[in-house]
Amino acid sequence: MRMGRGIPENGTQTTRGPVLAVAAMLILMPFVLVQGPAHTTAFDAFNALFIVFYWFRFSVRPTPVTFPMLLPIWLILLGSCLGLYSAEEPGRALLVIGKEMYLYIWFVTALHFVIHHSRAATVASIWVRIAATLALLMALDSHTGLFGGHIGGELRGAGTFENPNMCGNYLAMSFFLAWSLAGAGRRGFYVAMPILVAAVLATASNGALLSLSVGCAVVFSMTVGRRSLLLAGGAGLVVAAIGLAIVGTAHERLASSSLDLMSRGRESIGGAALEGAGERFPLWLDVADSVQRVPTGVGPGNFNRQGGRISGDTHGAHNDYLGMLAERGPLGLVGWCAVLASAAAVLFRMRAATASGSGELGIEALFGALAALSLHSMTMESFHFRHLWMFLVVIHAAVPQTYPASFRQSALATPSRHAIAEGA
Repeated sequence: MRMGRGIPENGTQTTRGPVLAVAAMLILMPFVLVQGPAHTTAFDAFNALFIVFYWFRFSVRPTPVTFPMLLPIWLILLGSCLGLYSAEEPGRALLVIGKEMYLYIWFVTALHFVIHHSRAATVASIWVRIAATLALLMALDSHTGLFGGHIGGELRGAGTFENPNMCGNYLAMSFFLAWSLAGAGRRGFYVAMPILVAAVLATASNGALLSLSVGCAVVFSMTVGRRSLLLAGGAGLVVAAIGLAIVGTAHERLASSSLDLMSRGRESIGGAALEGAGERFPLWLDVADSVQRVPTGVGPGNFNRQGGRISGDTHGAHNDYLGMLAERGPLGLVGWCAVLASAAAVLFRMRAATASGSGELGIEALFGALAALSLHSMTMESFHFRHLWMFLVVIHAAVPQTYPASFRQSALATPSRHAIAEGA
């Protein structure tokens, strides 16, 4: 029986064709190192064909189409258009805008495809298997040099990604998806979690490691009961008091040890933290200078193109929040925050509907993934990461599939805002 508004029942089985299409996307998604024009990858080439063929099929058999995050994307687009007036390289700005429009069109297409022809849990399970395989290959290359160090790296592993931070971001999100699947009853995915953590450590990305830790803290805080949370809070206060006492009596030695740790090489956990902060802080001062001069933004992809006034560097802001503010003004910053807020709203909606039954994905772990993503965005720019958009597909598709009765009631209450066509 088909649900209202074209949403499949919770027990719908996916066929081989959709599974193969999803697998092709997820296999190509991590291959970022080899790029074509405008930083496109094999993943984008496949998606272009996928979008054309899928919407051709849609024109023959139309079904309801949802447009999540439409307002946040419009805010970012409007901020981008305002930034065009001050862009030193308008062509580059238009190219970035075109890339973001493509990403949103692909997001809507993939979401429609997963809702109607696949499962969010299927996407997550294939994703985690591929990520765990990549993590194992990184470890193998790091210890045996099987791939000449191109995947495992000599000091920092980057896998098949452009840089270790991007790889660490992907692996951290994969870790929480594995936790989500395992928490929903698929216990075998617990095996993938330590493998993914080891790979995150191999990237030596302090931002990825910190975001992973904070995400885990979020998951634990949401899974313990209220009484356990109070006990944990009390124990935390005791530990904090003991810690303050230790710091008070041995602060000089601890400070020296901390500086020594943060000054070590990238191969150490927490190593080069001072170097990373030293590289980013001048860029963030460039953002402050840029916003003072051009409050509406300098245009997408135009930040520090001629070298920052303070840093003299031509790199981006290494911060999604500040990068949006510098290039697209306040509208861009609000839009990016709204993207994260809309994802959080989806997860809260899923959590509120848990009374209708257990789902195929553990919600608390998805909150951990979103927390990790939000924190890691403070030290890198992830808005164009394809795996970020795939993660958004997973959580937005999980609502109607995990809790169809709740979704049907909400959809029937507000039909005009959620669809542009009614299914035949």
